[in-house]
Amino acid sequence: MTVETRIIAILRATKRPKIEDVIGFMEASGYFTKPGGGHHKEEGGLAQHCLEVYRVMKSTSLTLPSDSMAVAAFFHDLGKVERNRGHAARSLRILDGLGFQLTEDERFSIGHHHNNKALREFRTPLRRSLSFADSVSTGWWKARHPHRP
Repeated sequence: MTVETRIIAILRATKRPKIEDVIGFMEASGYFTKPGGGHHKEEGGLAQHCLEVYRVMKSTSLTLPSDSMAVAAFFHDLGKVERNRGHAARSLRILDGLGFQLTEDERFSIGHHHNNKALREFRTPLRRSLSFADSVSTGWWKARHPHRP
């Protein structure tokens, strides 16, 4: 099973309204072929990174709702399909434009997954899990590719 097939299956299993619209956007925008930002620079790196984030979240956050973990993991870097800078806010704009509904916790977690001040002040399990998993995935990539910046 490819990374794309796995991600789509996990997202469809959430049974969230408008999920098909978001999947269609992901396919059309190059989400599954785009390199990641400063890490996972290979073709398909963005999707690979998000799948790793999801796997870490699932293995370390056993009490979180599975659909919220999938939404946070696969959509936290959705804005990187356009450009890296400002990608968190862009991710939310894309989801809003597609009519995809987020919980307050999902919205904050996606919008602030790199914001250390927000991590200290808004410590929900989803927010902590996403930030931790994102850091772990980035670190794994750097450890596997020490010759790349």
